Amino acid sequence: MPAPTYTFGDFDLDPARFELRRNGSPLKLERIPLELLILLVERDGQVVSRQEIIERLWGKDVFVDTEHGINTAIRKIRTVLREDVERPRFIQTVSGKGYRFIPPLARINPTNGNGLFSSPVLDDAADPAEAVVEPAERTGVETSDPAAARRHLSLFLLSSLAIVTLAVWVSFPAPHPPKITGARQLTSDGRWKFGPIATDGLRLYFTEDVNGYSTVVSVPVSGGEPVPLHLPTREGTLLNISPDRLDLLVSDGDITVEGALWRVPALGGTPRRLGSIVAHDAGWSPDGKQLAYANASGVYLANADGTDSHKVLANQDPGTWAWRPVWSPDGKRLRWDYYQMAKQAAKIWEMNADGSNPRALVLASEDWQCYSDWTPDGKYYIFTSWRDLESGTPWPASNLWAVREGIQFFRKSPATPVNLTIGPMHYFSHTTSTDGKTIFALSSLKHGELVRYDVKAKAFVPYLSGLSAEGLTFSRDKRWIAYVKYPQGELYRSREDGSESLQLTYRPLFAFQPEWSADGKQISFSGQRAGENWRTYTVSAEGGLPRPVPEVGDAVGVTWSPNGRSIIFANTGGIRTLDLQTRSVVTIAGSQGLSSPRLSPDGLNLVASDGQRVMFFDFKTQKWVEHARMASLGWLNWSADGRYVYFLGVIKDDAGIFRIAVSGGNVEKITSVNGLGSAGAGGGWFSLGPADELVLLKNTGGGTEIYALSWDAP
Repeated sequence: MPAPTYTFGDFDLDPARFELRRNGSPLKLERIPLELLILLVERDGQVVSRQEIIERLWGKDVFVDTEHGINTAIRKIRTVLREDVERPRFIQTVSGKGYRFIPPLARINPTNGNGLFSSPVLDDAADPAEAVVEPAERTGVETSDPAAARRHLSLFLLSSLAIVTLAVWVSFPAPHPPKITGARQLTSDGRWKFGPIATDGLRLYFTEDVNGYSTVVSVPVSGGEPVPLHLPTREGTLLNISPDRLDLLVSDGDITVEGALWRVPALGGTPRRLGSIVAHDAGWSPDGKQLAYANASGVYLANADGTDSHKVLANQDPGTWAWRPVWSPDGKRLRWDYYQMAKQAAKIWEMNADGSNPRALVLASEDWQCYSDWTPDGKYYIFTSWRDLESGTPWPASNLWAVREGIQFFRKSPATPVNLTIGPMHYFSHTTSTDGKTIFALSSLKHGELVRYDVKAKAFVPYLSGLSAEGLTFSRDKRWIAYVKYPQGELYRSREDGSESLQLTYRPLFAFQPEWSADGKQISFSGQRAGENWRTYTVSAEGGLPRPVPEVGDAVGVTWSPNGRSIIFANTGGIRTLDLQTRSVVTIAGSQGLSSPRLSPDGLNLVASDGQRVMFFDFKTQKWVEHARMASLGWLNWSADGRYVYFLGVIKDDAGIFRIAVSGGNVEKITSVNGLGSAGAGGGWFSLGPADELVLLKNTGGGTEIYALSWDAP
């Protein structure tokens, strides 16, 4: 018997259709919240514990943040029901026990004669005998015509069959939405992994950083230690696997550059260059005859061997790149992402296989979607979606979603995408097993702890009870600190011992690189929302609404003058000074190409970098002087007395923290950070404590690893 429809207030809840309606109009509610609402309604006034909710919605052994998931689901239910949390009409929170559905329910049984399945009934006032009428009197057709009688009988039978078919289809319950039923970690080497994942059914192939180089590796689908593959070049990035699962599509170099494309046999053999194509992403068609690839924001088609290449979509703006071209299993459609690199915003596009009818798709309630693929049978389309950012550049805090494609006979398919995963682990890259029963996904469980360098012990020890934070900065009097929670990106300030903590910013605003004003009353920081450019903000140390500084534009990181009347920042035009009273902006001569300006404590000198040089500027002489040069350097910090500048540098693959005297001289190495597993922005943030002790964020998370997610997908 089909499940009944529940009515409460203006709302109807239909579990069979997996639908919530208000005054007859369907409401948008994601899978997890809707399943929770169905559970509460079915229990009708009984208290449902959080443990019962976990087991019903996720199962007993699922690797997700269920506490956060329940809280989020309850909030979304209350939002769609327009409920006041202080005066609930529908859902009551029973402290320490769970939740209860409050209002009385009316149940409508779809088989009781009130719906589509009602039988026709004659008018009570009519004579039953009058219901039998000669066909000729009803239709004007002579019953003596056998052909006409047969035609009418055929029409009657066809009409009856259509009605019965419609009734059966309506009564047939929609399949329950897909959901993750289990998770298992397959790798644990702690290396940075990125780009597409591919499988031949026995092994997984992906790209990871090995000794500073992008390397394609393989691991059994059951898990284990990644093994590097032999590539034709020093480094390469995996892009795709051939339809017969025998060859890998690999680009020459890092994923962020355009490289030559190679066909590399998965089990060993001679690699072959695909024509003269240069791209950063590509994929073969299901029949193995065509190749779709992306160069910058242009989308191209070619033969599978790289010949007959031609552009099918023109370039977008320079800041937007095309990524992840994937073909539908039937080969009729091609989808790809347009990703705005600086804004961390993306949309999925689709066109016909011949390049015609390009169009954007809107797939989920989240703002941004990308990195998608079909299951092998074409029933489901899986993609990632997000609206928040997290630490790591920043990076999208994305989750997996799935939407069923098409309608099968007698199977009603929900058109609404289903949220498969909810943080704290955020999945970005994925593929499905050859049988479609497992999703292999790339994720990292981010967490860190603050440590300081003990000079006497020559070791890093926990600092501030191992707080997971980055961008730590001290006020001039060293009594207060500001920091950004890792990986959430929320700005806090507190006493130097961690007490009197106060949150100053909230998601979806992602905060980065805070800096105290000289008087300790304000904190500047760089902020970004997904889909927007970086902006510089100031906020009171006592809390309040962050205020943007429009003159600074999208510059990242500012430094305050000692008198607090101006700030210094860097953008494409060089290093500039903004007078906060007159709002005038002046460019410092000779600063083009330099960034990360930091003003000395006395305000007499400025230090900046171009990524390889430490440059000092003397305001008195108005001259720049080079003090140090390395293959790579950054994160400049002044000592408290202004005599030294500390920085993170790399010499012959040895990463360490160094310092150099303002008066000149040799660069002095303080300590190596190789093997420490630094976390935070760029993987190498550090700052100085009150006594110039080194403070940085040590990575204590799970690293970037591959996970196998089993799922129930009807």
